[in-house]
Amino acid sequence: MIVAIFIPPSLTQNVAMPKLLLVEDYESIRDVYFIALIEEGFQVDTASSGAEALDKTAHSEYDLICLDMVMLGYSGIEFLEAFRVRNPDSKTKVIILSNIDSPKIVERAKALAADQYLIKSHYTPKQLTAVICKELDLTPKA
Repeated sequence: MIVAIFIPPSLTQNVAMPKLLLVEDYESIRDVYFIALIEEGFQVDTASSGAEALDKTAHSEYDLICLDMVMLGYSGIEFLEAFRVRNPDSKTKVIILSNIDSPKIVERAKALAADQYLIKSHYTPKQLTAVICKELDLTPKA
């Protein structure tokens, strides 16, 4: 059996692409977004819970965190509260990606310095990569 692995050109060059943390509890959804982000050339770590994400942010710096709201254990809001307390001067951008459209939750996320709050069902993985590129002042691949 022959297995072909696609390695984007940006990963083979000496250009440091932004490092992202993708926090999503559903494995199938996480995998779809992970593939789209890797294909865009990003360095991507994943976490399946807010607690795991908090642990990862204690050991690594990220340019951007893409965060689900509803997860077992720490919710997205609880993660964001703890992250901001631990990292008050962090320049890490945060994009919330959730199907929760509650004005109260959106307002709380923005109060915790979430850069964007996106409704998950409104964005394809490719559209999400474009939003992330824009947030990081990058040009998305065609």
